[in-house]
Amino acid sequence: LRPSGKDLFRNLRDLTYEASLLNPTEALPLLGIFLGPSIVWSALSSSVPNAARDPLEYLPQRAPPVRRLWVKQTSLTTTFSSALASIISQLKELTVLIAIVILVPDLWNAAAHHPSLVTAKFQLPIFSPDPTGFQPGTFAKLETLIIISSHDRLCRLFETQNALLMLTRVGFGISDEQRISDFRRLCELLAQKVPRLASVRLWFAPRSEGGNTAFGLEDFRPLFQCKGLQCFRFAHPCGVSVTASEVSELLDAWPGISTLALQQTISASDTMGAYYRPNWRPRTIPLNILDTVAAKAPRIKELGLVLDAAVPIDSIPGTCQQQFECLQVLEVTLSTIGQPEDVASYLAQLCKKRFSLKFVPPSRAPKGIAHIVEEGKKKWDQVEERLKLLFDQKERLEEECERRLKEERARYMRE
Repeated sequence: LRPSGKDLFRNLRDLTYEASLLNPTEALPLLGIFLGPSIVWSALSSSVPNAARDPLEYLPQRAPPVRRLWVKQTSLTTTFSSALASIISQLKELTVLIAIVILVPDLWNAAAHHPSLVTAKFQLPIFSPDPTGFQPGTFAKLETLIIISSHDRLCRLFETQNALLMLTRVGFGISDEQRISDFRRLCELLAQKVPRLASVRLWFAPRSEGGNTAFGLEDFRPLFQCKGLQCFRFAHPCGVSVTASEVSELLDAWPGISTLALQQTISASDTMGAYYRPNWRPRTIPLNILDTVAAKAPRIKELGLVLDAAVPIDSIPGTCQQQFECLQVLEVTLSTIGQPEDVASYLAQLCKKRFSLKFVPPSRAPKGIAHIVEEGKKKWDQVEERLKLLFDQKERLEEECERRLKEERARYMRE
């Protein structure tokens, strides 16, 4: 009899298996040796049709306590997705499922009725052609759901579902340019079906050249009903068209917000510059909007906005104005900038303590705007360097004040 993982690898917790076109099944006979009841994390990947199916079938018998499962099948067969559905139904202790496979009704329904699943991520932008097979499910413990698809398919999916009472975090990667009305409908469904919604992440990566329309506040206004929202991230190649007053309204709607990012991101597929013309400029909000954010959300931890810091700063916070109390990250990707030293001084006075300033340039910018992005990065790097010096100075002064205060206290106690 071939020994099992129970006999040989009693403390093995993580197992990764990958089948390639060169050696699709050579390691398969050995896989059962490594699998055992100590396995809690397993990653199975295959570029060969159904080559990952056999190792999947080992799991319920050899490693039933597995809690985290990552599966990738690049041959894109619905048969494999259905087989995966059968397997996860048998893994009763599974809490995390990350599946890069076609999302078919069997797989969705198996996840919906799983007794322990907390996180489900379906990261391939391909759905079953039959949306009617997605049945309402209870999702007894599901807290995090991430799906890559299109607006209309996501709408049809959520329209079939009951209220998802435990779900608090959703992330949707939109793979095709769709009608804005479909997006608004999706936001309405989230507000209706997810009463405990605390985190929403929406990013757009169109696979084809689409329109040049930026989303506005009205397009996600239905989410204002989610008063408990703590994290909202929205990224689109055309950015988000909002005014300073609309940002203020948004902060009023989400009083507990700790992460807010309204960003413009360049799609990796946009090699021809479909969204970016030669006279392109990002859609920006005046830099002094940060005064408003600090006043209404002083305890915000992460903030990402496309700012206009190119104009002279006419609002420098004084000692009586509200400051950010615990800001950790300020993301300024694609923000315009004028005088780095002035911007650094403004930010240093606005924040009580040191924070991380991030200008993350796109990995691939169309030629028409590459020079704009590079110039912006250089100036924000200067802001970051100046900020470091200012906070170093501030911290030295605070340490000196604290030292002198301790000395005065000690002198007073002696007297």
